[in-house]
Amino acid sequence: MGSEYSGTSSSGVKENIYKEGDLIEILVNPSRPEESDVPHYFKLGPITLSPFDIAIIVFSAASIGFFAVGIISTILFLFGFGKNI
Repeated sequence: MGSEYSGTSSSGVKENIYKEGDLIEILVNPSRPEESDVPHYFKLGPITLSPFDIAIIVFSAASIGFFAVGIISTILFLFGFGKNI
């Protein structure tokens, strides 16, 4: 307690995006406070997203796309489209 630590971001942000007085979240390892980190978020209008949120959105969209292709392929197969090829 009472010690001051400083460090750099693990995500390699080149410029300081925070202004003096901004409230920010800091993840702290109580056993090793020198390993503390500031998580980074992306602002998209009024929405704030973490890199994990973006990954979930991308993979969910891909899953929905693959599901749609499977359904369409099944319907085409059941109705006999492509049998004359």
